[in-house]
Amino acid sequence: MGKVIDSLTRISRLKLLLIFFAISQIWQIAIDSLILFIDPVTHAEYPSYYIEQILTNQLVYSLITLVVIAPIIETLIFQILLLSTLKRLTEYLTKSDSWLPSLILTSLTFAAIHGLEYGNLYFWFINASIRIPGSFLLALIAIIEYEKEHGRPILFVFLFHALHNAVDTILVLTWAE
Repeated sequence: MGKVIDSLTRISRLKLLLIFFAISQIWQIAIDSLILFIDPVTHAEYPSYYIEQILTNQLVYSLITLVVIAPIIETLIFQILLLSTLKRLTEYLTKSDSWLPSLILTSLTFAAIHGLEYGNLYFWFINASIRIPGSFLLALIAIIEYEKEHGRPILFVFLFHALHNAVDTILVLTWAE
């Protein structure tokens, strides 16, 4: 994994963020299409939760929460605190310098926590599945920034997360109309 991280640190930040953003959006479209194919009735009801949450609160408040506050808090908790703690724990327990265990555990935890918004196990699974590649990419951005000289993991993870949430919110609101 070290060679992959090393090669990714050489790619410009903007190019990397755009590539990762495209990957996460393609994954979401693929999963969304799969859900539509498997269960068209549930698929039709699935975005209503988001729409209801956004529109029942004031729209500006919802946008600030989804695009600014949530990405900052989640970046600090998952991609900074949890990722770096798991990395140190891995180094201590295995005497290995690998980011892989931290990357996997942080990504799965982030995705699983996002599924907890639902009381329904089926919706939890769908929501968590959709979030796996995005959470993997968030953790990978943090790792790349940790490995760069003068890296800024908080800033770039936040920017990716905020962009992702903004686009998702716009798409859901557009779908609602």
